[in-house]
Amino acid sequence: MGVSDVLVSLVEWDIVAPATLDAGTLTLAVENDGSMNHQLTIVAAESYESLPLRDDGSVKIEELDSSRVAVATEPLFAGFPAETFAVDLEPGTYVFFCNLQSEFTNESHVGVGQRLKVAVG
Repeated sequence: MGVSDVLVSLVEWDIVAPATLDAGTLTLAVENDGSMNHQLTIVAAESYESLPLRDDGSVKIEELDSSRVAVATEPLFAGFPAETFAVDLEPGTYVFFCNLQSEFTNESHVGVGQRLKVAVG
């Protein structure tokens, strides 16, 4: 991986990635290391709680200004190779999360904790 590459691991109810990143264009290598499908959304926001939420805890992406959404991937299937995405992040605070619905409950993955607050400077 290059200097600007960032490994992001999606697992059941967690996102493993650096909590601080340098601003600029980054290449994210996103791996689904869990046993379920996951996806990655990155939104400029102070916190998960500050985002518009549904009753199941998922984020109402359609209510956000599109300039706040840096990445919104399609589902990444468990066991598939990492996918890479280029993203340009300006300084600020971002929330990385999986916005999929749980296969077993009426809660979303982000609602049960699959999220990470990241400071970009």
